[in-house]
Amino acid sequence: MLIFKCLDTQAEGVFFMTTREALNHVVDSLSEPELKVMLSLAKDLRTGNSNNPFVPKAEKEFMASIDRGIADIDAGRFQDSDDVIKELDEELGLN
Repeated sequence: MLIFKCLDTQAEGVFFMTTREALNHVVDSLSEPELKVMLSLAKDLRTGNSNNPFVPKAEKEFMASIDRGIADIDAGRFQDSDDVIKELDEELGLN
């Protein structure tokens, strides 16, 4: 349950709504171009297959990425953050 402040100037006050009701209220207030963007985003959210940075990646891809990162660490393919900061400081003349 959400507490949702009504954005409609005709209705004052705070209303209790489900998340679905609050989302429907927001969607009803969007212009046609905004609705097209919202529909595209909703489709991306459902499939998890998107290059959209606001859409979480599918769990399988996420876990595979974690596995690759761990393999890189195990193989010594990483650089310590302190070393990176030191190199940047030297390159920028901040040392």
